[in-house]
Amino acid sequence: MRGLTGTALAAAAGLQGVPAQADEVRLDSTVFRETVSRENGERVRRIEQADSFRRGDRVITILYWEAAREEPFWVSSAVPPSLILGEAPDGAQALVQDGRITQLRWRVDPIRAGSRGRFSYAATVR
Repeated sequence: MRGLTGTALAAAAGLQGVPAQADEVRLDSTVFRETVSRENGERVRRIEQADSFRRGDRVITILYWEAAREEPFWVSSAVPPSLILGEAPDGAQALVQDGRITQLRWRVDPIRAGSRGRFSYAATVR
């Protein structure tokens, strides 16, 4: 079975900001693997940065933004075809194509220049 690298997932995510000018928003993303195990009879959930993923892995993508101005903008992230996303996370608009979520968008209304924030979503590797 062929694995996916974290870099490949992040690149495939096609992270974009849509401000008035491209230099007004800084964007970054990080991908993690979520694992759940039992330790001493307790359910333990771990989220760890990962370099590769396999079919069935639960992937958490965190999108970070920083606005240089107070103007509203959109953060848009393509959902790689290798991921299955059941539904859009709270606050996100989803673009659905052929019955699959292919892109997520969030509207950001910064309260001041230098505002920062993040969005996240969870998906499963096909």
